[in-house]
Amino acid sequence: MSINKLVSINNAIIDAMDMLALDHDTFRPMFTSWATYAEKEIGGQGVIRKFAVLDICGCTAQLPCDVSKVKGAVLGDYDPNCGSLFSNTSFANSFIARPAGQFIVVDAGSIGGSGVCNTIAYEIQDNKMVFSYSTTETKITIMYEGYASDCDGFIKIGENHVEAISTYIQYKYWMRKQKKSNADMAMMKFAYTEWNRLCAHARALDAELTDTEREEIAQLNNDPYAGRGLYVGMRTTNDYGWYNY
Repeated sequence: MSINKLVSINNAIIDAMDMLALDHDTFRPMFTSWATYAEKEIGGQGVIRKFAVLDICGCTAQLPCDVSKVKGAVLGDYDPNCGSLFSNTSFANSFIARPAGQFIVVDAGSIGGSGVCNTIAYEIQDNKMVFSYSTTETKITIMYEGYASDCDGFIKIGENHVEAISTYIQYKYWMRKQKKSNADMAMMKFAYTEWNRLCAHARALDAELTDTEREEIAQLNNDPYAGRGLYVGMRTTNDYGWYNY
């Protein structure tokens, strides 16, 4: 399984229809709705970093329909340049607005210059950024996590979610039947049990650290200025330590 690979949710839908031996076109709309719910229940990780320039109308700015989480915002119309606007300039020129406490930069200044930093509180309501008061700016540049989609408009999901979502669709199909035989009841209960197991397993796989995250933690833990390396050096019982018990 590839690292953090996203695939179309259509894979899970087709897999469920094949398992149930159903016509692909007839059941696709209903199965798509069930699959979307199952992905939300798992806690979908099918998001990628995106950027957008929004229009400010009064005290609000309409967010894109695919937004999952707003990561940062800067008043004005800027080129994010792969996120360097939000990371490389950092706090040096007052460009960045990280939503810890939900604040944004009011006057970013010019790149390379000394900008004036101020903040304006906002909150998210009805997929809109609602500011505490109006601004003179008409544009705002945001960095956000947005749902990925394929060329047909189907959302993308983690590769490890396919089997769980397919099983959930099968459970809903058996539960939907009006007159259930004993075999139908058995299949429904089995699918429900498997859905619970596979859902938990998918969440567990989502929580696993990637190699990049593991390396970052290892570097922080062994940083002689900030991590465990400094702690060990300060409290060694050998003669080469500058601090001894």
